[in-house]
Amino acid sequence: MFNFKDISQLGGLLKEAMQVKQKIETLKEELAKEIVEGESGGGMVKIRMNGKFEVLNISISDEVFSEGMADKSLLEALILSAFNVTSEKVRLLAKEKMKEIAGGIEIPGLMD
Repeated sequence: MFNFKDISQLGGLLKEAMQVKQKIETLKEELAKEIVEGESGGGMVKIRMNGKFEVLNISISDEVFSEGMADKSLLEALILSAFNVTSEKVRLLAKEKMKEIAGGIEIPGLMD
């Protein structure tokens, strides 16, 4: 049998879903403005990234190019490491902000 109470509950759920969607969109905009920096090699390579995982800047110390250090594979490893460190920081930032939206509840799989 058709129950009007169920429809009103469904309407409430839809309203809540729309509010959560708006909060997530606002969060994405906020994250785009966040700047995170990671480094490797004791600061020889630094990467700045925004909360949308867009690389904004890569800084390589002159020390990397000094005599005896100018090794392509070393530079590649330093860049890769700095990128991974920075990406992890951004992921954790986004996860923490998403947790705030969810009222302190960590939603598995959402920002993993």
